[in-house]
Amino acid sequence: MSEQKQFGSSFRSALTWNMLNIGVGQVMTLAIFLLLTTKLSPVVFGIFALALVFIEFFNLEGRFSIIDAIVQRQRFDKKSLATIYWVATMIYGGFAALFVLLAPVIAGAFGYPEITDVLRALAVTLIIIPFALAPTAVLYERHDFKTITLRAIFAKFVGGITALIVAFGPHPEWALVAQRVMANTAEAGLLIVQTRIFPSFNFDRSWAREFAKEAGRIFMAQTCVKSLLRVLDVAIAAFFGAAAVGLWRIAERIMQAVFAAFANPISSLWVILLSAKDTGPEDKKRIFLNLTQLGATILVPVFVGIALISQNFIDVFVAYEFKAVGPILGLLALFGSLAPFYNFRNAVLIALKRTRALVNLALWDLVFLGSLCLLLRPFGITGMVSALGIVYLVSTVLFMPIVLKEVGVQLAALVHRVAPAYLGAVVMAIVVLTAASFFDHMPSLWQIGLKSSIGVAAYFGYLFLVHRTWLQKTIEMVLDRKTQVKPA
Repeated sequence: MSEQKQFGSSFRSALTWNMLNIGVGQVMTLAIFLLLTTKLSPVVFGIFALALVFIEFFNLEGRFSIIDAIVQRQRFDKKSLATIYWVATMIYGGFAALFVLLAPVIAGAFGYPEITDVLRALAVTLIIIPFALAPTAVLYERHDFKTITLRAIFAKFVGGITALIVAFGPHPEWALVAQRVMANTAEAGLLIVQTRIFPSFNFDRSWAREFAKEAGRIFMAQTCVKSLLRVLDVAIAAFFGAAAVGLWRIAERIMQAVFAAFANPISSLWVILLSAKDTGPEDKKRIFLNLTQLGATILVPVFVGIALISQNFIDVFVAYEFKAVGPILGLLALFGSLAPFYNFRNAVLIALKRTRALVNLALWDLVFLGSLCLLLRPFGITGMVSALGIVYLVSTVLFMPIVLKEVGVQLAALVHRVAPAYLGAVVMAIVVLTAASFFDHMPSLWQIGLKSSIGVAAYFGYLFLVHRTWLQKTIEMVLDRKTQVKPA
């Protein structure tokens, strides 16, 4: 990345196109997902979720591990990209075959024979993913968030329409599988057409070994981090059954849409900016503090706001049999306000190639979560979700000093950057909860509108009155075209 690359410009591009993603892609996807809840039972969602426990590691963590490794190594010549495709194809093809063979065993372990066919169908979709990896990495390197967003919207549209067609047909239980197959296929096809990066028969053995080691290192770290959610899948299934997993995954799916819309514009910049070859120690401090401040300004009020309207949202947009999702969504959103610390911790350590430290932290998180799940089992699904939140909170308090040491930032500097956002969110919550008592008799849709309006006014009103300079500097980071990633 050259010194002329600008922090504000990169963030504005990511934010603009991710907001379009939420305006079109995420809203469309969420609407389709909520519509599917009217045709599918919680058990169907649960069966699909359990089949995804293993597949999702390769669809998400595997995918982004390879993309991050490509961006970090900065090798975009034809032979290197072709080698990456063949390495990925061998890995994904091997695991796809393994899942097809082990599907009956995995289904038996969960106690749901229906998982067998679903897992085998999802395993086949892994073969499609390698086609999309190199083109996506090239687009991230170019900061071409426009193309990334447009292809995501297109893939979601194709997958969503396919799911609806199947859901209203004779075999609705296959709707979610069909959605995944068509979305992956559409995404890979469009990426190849747009970037003109086609698989070729070039192969570099030395680069293949080097790249596989690098991608494997990142994959191990990301897998350990993301295993928290999958461990929760298994724990909920073991203690409460597939229907309970379905309720949990619906809440998680809604939160994924919110993360994709509001956190991705920032998350997508960590590896790109911190991995640049000419980024020095002072630049890393500046990038860390700027991205964390932006993350806190945006994510904290968004997640606290969702927690305040969670039950109203479920009452309006989800079928009656899924009403129990409300408290789960509220807890997830509340704990999501820790994203500027916990989630960005992972991105920073991967960008700085400190994956061993990240693996150690993630393993501690896993052990702690397993213990808490056993302890909080009597409190039902909400107890399990609370266990996840406690892990996020304790891990943030205990291990944030490690991250600060890696980037050379003092704790006082970090607190100065994020405290106003959290104080503003507290003020917002107090005002909304106080005002809600006056209109709790109104329909839920009206309550959503009123709470949202009052919350936005309270949050930004507080920042404007009490932290005006801080708010002004935050806005300048996004709007000021002279704000450089590096000093001029």
